[in-house]
Amino acid sequence: MKRTYLTSISLAGLLGAGLCAVPATPAVADSPRPLLTAISSEESVEPWQQFRISGATHRIKAGSPVTLEQWQGSRWTALPARVAVSPSGTYAMRVKLGAKGNNALRLVGPNVVSRVVVVKVR
Repeated sequence: MKRTYLTSISLAGLLGAGLCAVPATPAVADSPRPLLTAISSEESVEPWQQFRISGATHRIKAGSPVTLEQWQGSRWTALPARVAVSPSGTYAMRVKLGAKGNNALRLVGPNVVSRVVVVKVR
């Protein structure tokens, strides 16, 4: 069942107008989307120093693969780092990078991409 809610918002202070009715966002989304987070254990590392990237998932089946990608030039390139989502919905992987400078990384799972994590290699 689809529900529509109306909320009254006073714009008098901003526009000198009265009240305006706008539809509110329903509490439950109609089509839930998967979620994938990514957190690096280090912000800055030496070349080839090991660090961890971990995160949590939501609406992703346990055992599904999560792959690490790096921004190289003008495109995302998959790195040889892949782990499976645990039954608790989390993942963790060890990573080593050699390219000096800021490395933009993201995780890719089934039908979902995490936010970008930047790790500086000194």
